Amino acid sequence: MLRLAAGEANVDCFESAYPLLNDETGFVDQLRNARALGFAGASCIDPSQVKAANQVFAATADEIKYAEGILAAAKEARRKGNAVSKFERKMIDPPLLIRARATLSRQ
Repeated sequence: MLRLAAGEANVDCFESAYPLLNDETGFVDQLRNARALGFAGASCIDPSQVKAANQVFAATADEIKYAEGILAAAKEARRKGNAVSKFERKMIDPPLLIRARATLSRQ
């Protein structure tokens, strides 16, 4: 619910800190779960956690390519005077554009 409320308020939501400093596997699992739920990042309580958090929450090459394709398709549609555009059989709407821009900001 916290993630949904943050999205509604148009603010990022971050996963809470993971207190077990010697449990990198557990920390990475928590990070992956948080990313899957749409969290933008995680709090780190020790510098040793920063690298894993950055790796998990960074945009993948496929995500970057997809986001660039969405923005290019929307730009081309605007150039042609079309209010609606599509990319890979999906209609491009404002939430998809917002997500694409957010993905590119995580590079």
